[in-house]
Amino acid sequence: MHRLLDFVSQSVVYLYRPDEGKRTEFTIKCNENQICILENKGYYPFFIGEGKVEITATVRFKMFTTGFLDAGMYDPTEFVLKAEPGKVYYIECEAGSDSGGQKLNIKVVPDNFGFIRIKDCILLPSTTE
Repeated sequence: MHRLLDFVSQSVVYLYRPDEGKRTEFTIKCNENQICILENKGYYPFFIGEGKVEITATVRFKMFTTGFLDAGMYDPTEFVLKAEPGKVYYIECEAGSDSGGQKLNIKVVPDNFGFIRIKDCILLPSTTE
């Protein structure tokens, strides 16, 4: 019974990035815990508890085949959400054209809109720390 109550007190978040034509990747953290690497045309579902939820996106720079560079040029994108128990949230993330695709624009979208847009995305693996 205790596990059922835990589930009812949580919400589901579908974090997704529609195809906007940019190849940048973003390290996504939720409440300071890394959860996934968000790629173009990808989505990642996760559960969150009730209350304040902080999502942070930091660009992952790639330089040819030598690996990743630190993201020192751009500050992380931060997004705050007040989660209510039992709700479903669709959070759309798009690489902004004003930053050359190096920062995400993050927003909650209506369920019916998010449900349609996420259909063209692929499930991303977890990178939980």
